[in-house]
Amino acid sequence: MPPARKASPRGSGYRQRSHTDTDHERTARTGGRSRWPITRFVIPSDVGALIKPFVFLDYFDIDPKHMPAIGFHPHSGIATLTLLFEGQISYEETSGTKGIIEPGGVEWMRAAGGVWHTGGVAGTARAKGYQLWVALPPEMESIESGAQYLGRKQFQSQGPARVILGRHGEAASKVSAPATMNYFDVALRKGEKWRYEPPDNHTGAWVAVHRGKLATPEIVD
Repeated sequence: MPPARKASPRGSGYRQRSHTDTDHERTARTGGRSRWPITRFVIPSDVGALIKPFVFLDYFDIDPKHMPAIGFHPHSGIATLTLLFEGQISYEETSGTKGIIEPGGVEWMRAAGGVWHTGGVAGTARAKGYQLWVALPPEMESIESGAQYLGRKQFQSQGPARVILGRHGEAASKVSAPATMNYFDVALRKGEKWRYEPPDNHTGAWVAVHRGKLATPEIVD
């Protein structure tokens, strides 16, 4: 399963690379499809097919004054990870979890065998961040649902990379996600370089830029 590379030094850019068993390389790039307040970069029928288990990637920029109503709705067989950069987001699941995501915080919601959930902007500030959807492995698709919230300070870092899922160097995430993927929040200064070597059993990598421009070596913004 592939790892993820997420850069947050604006605009929305996306680059993906995957290696097949014959060592051929496939790349894809998209500016996403916007339907306010969501820009969807990945869906299962296009780029998501290349970088599975990452099947959806959404960027949200929500004005609380124009927040659409979001009622309880069901999910099963998947998990979502909401990473918040600005503002506050509320969440509630029928698994019993309920709370507020603060800037830098993360909610991991494992729908698995089935859960209903809801959420929305809390407070008066715009809410900006990413929501990543993950296809769970077969052995986790039907287990009990559950969720975790972790604040900014509960994540370890290796260099400029904050480890949201998985492991990088000596830093490991506390999120109870499948161990076969990595997801990082990387902040780089202008001109700073960062090199990431995925584990040998990872077959793809992708990057999305939240703010600034990134040379991969092509420019992503």
